[in-house]
Amino acid sequence: LVGVEVLHGARVIHRDLKPGNIMLREHEDGRLRPVICDFGLSRLARRRDGDASSPSLTEITKCDVAMGTLRYMAPEQVLNARQATEQSDLYAVGAILYRAVTGVPAFGEHEEARDIARAKVMGEAPPFETGRADPVARALEQVVTRGMRRRPAERFRSAPEMREELAR
Repeated sequence: LVGVEVLHGARVIHRDLKPGNIMLREHEDGRLRPVICDFGLSRLARRRDGDASSPSLTEITKCDVAMGTLRYMAPEQVLNARQATEQSDLYAVGAILYRAVTGVPAFGEHEEARDIARAKVMGEAPPFETGRADPVARALEQVVTRGMRRRPAERFRSAPEMREELAR
């Protein structure tokens, strides 16, 4: 989440966060550290002050279609790539955590792209269950569930907020 926080601080929305776009790189001390890569679909976020003239890279790519990897894509992004915001990236973080813990992607019961898209747009993600009942597992379930809410307004407002909740 720190990498996503840095991107969003620079007003960059990745729009294709997925396990394949997170590489492990050896740090100077020998520890592995995740690095976000592949910015081919990224764009600049609109300024928070609502300035419609704020520069955006969205115009470089086809914007009225879904762009990204469907399994990790937020519902609003499925409908229209222009609707992707920071909360769309946070949805992807939730989807990555979902798969990392359960071993299967959310909406994994669907094979066809149109069925995955329909399920995302029409309903909430399937319940995220760690298989454990301890407080840490329950808290993780709440973070992932909130991160993957269908409506962006019901997700975390920012990467720092999501990171802080995970740290708790």
